Amino acid sequence: MAVDLIRFNGDWNNKKSEIIFSYPISSENFFRNIWTVAITESKLKLFKDWGNFTPNQINEVLDELCILIKWCDDNLTGNDHFRMYSRIEELMIVIPKEAPNSNEPFYIF
Repeated sequence: MAVDLIRFNGDWNNKKSEIIFSYPISSENFFRNIWTVAITESKLKLFKDWGNFTPNQINEVLDELCILIKWCDDNLTGNDHFRMYSRIEELMIVIPKEAPNSNEPFYIF
């Protein structure tokens, strides 16, 4: 299993909603063991498992991703650092690029 950044065309609880955007964040195991620790220790409000944010909150999410980069630099080394840091960098490009394509919120799960 994986943890992804996802957008739906409507309410995600509606079985008729379709995924209109999906971007992988991490394997579920790596997310639980590394990302969740970073998110909790950094006290992030938007970018978290089962979190969601709107296109209007992109700047706040980008700020939170910068906080995660600092956490990554301070707490990880080797392959774990590379995996998390490179994915954060990609998300910082992908999210603002995708945001104007829809008014639908982003979900993380």
